[in-house]
Amino acid sequence: MGVQIRIDGGYQIEKELFFGYTYTHTGLINLSSELGEAMRYNEPEIIIIDYPGEYDVKGRFIKAVLGKNNKLNYLIQGKNKKFGIIQSADVLELDEVGGMDTWLYFGENIEKKFEQLEMEGDLINLETIEKESA
Repeated sequence: MGVQIRIDGGYQIEKELFFGYTYTHTGLINLSSELGEAMRYNEPEIIIIDYPGEYDVKGRFIKAVLGKNNKLNYLIQGKNKKFGIIQSADVLELDEVGGMDTWLYFGENIEKKFEQLEMEGDLINLETIEKESA
């Protein structure tokens, strides 16, 4: 069971999530790539997750984990899918990170960490997808 990914100003995932965006999308759950403000005001119609924690949004359980260089990493479950979005290799060593069917990630160093830790699940390098769509 693969994960649907489309590039359009960011990575549109499963027609519901928007990651690595250059703009926010009012109809999607916006997943920031970097740590944001602790509290947002005056944006009730836009869903933005940009802070570590656990969120239950639109039938999906989303856990945001902060990694090195203030990069956010996500574990997403719901609607018969479990997948992670990984930007920081260091979070892969945390006990709470695991059990996903599919891993979306950036960079060779993260792929090597998956192999080193012998983590299970399909691996999708988002950098490769970006190059293919260009």
